[in-house]
Amino acid sequence: MALYCLQKPTPVLNFKAVSRLEVETEKAAKVTKKLKNITTVEEETIELTVEYEGIPKPETKWKKDGKDIVIDDDHYELKKEDKSETLTVNDVTKEDAGDYSCTITNTAGSETTTSTVTVKEETSSPKFTKGLKDQSVKEEQTVKYTVKFTGKPKPTVKW
Repeated sequence: MALYCLQKPTPVLNFKAVSRLEVETEKAAKVTKKLKNITTVEEETIELTVEYEGIPKPETKWKKDGKDIVIDDDHYELKKEDKSETLTVNDVTKEDAGDYSCTITNTAGSETTTSTVTVKEETSSPKFTKGLKDQSVKEEQTVKYTVKFTGKPKPTVKW
């Protein structure tokens, strides 16, 4: 830090100006809050947030399984704050499972943080959507019973 002073006296006016100058030195890009591992189910929304510092302000690069993520503002959204970024993944599918990374870089250095995202298949108990119905038939006629059901994973049926 330096203090500069300009003084110019005149016969009529005594003029003085003071200014303080702070020169910031480079500071390597550093992650201050790392990404966390996430476990979720399909159709949910997840957020991956990284906080960082550095002078000059670092640039960021997001990747999934080593490939650049294309921010489309639909499935992938990116919210930038002064010293943080949040990658949002909307309507998660099984294909979204994997290793996500964010690398922050400036002229003084870089650092990477990673997160493993696990997508579990949503489960639901078996339920009949169409149950058995009473039937009347004559002797030796064929009878057909039909049922419909839901569940995840897909249930097996035993008669």
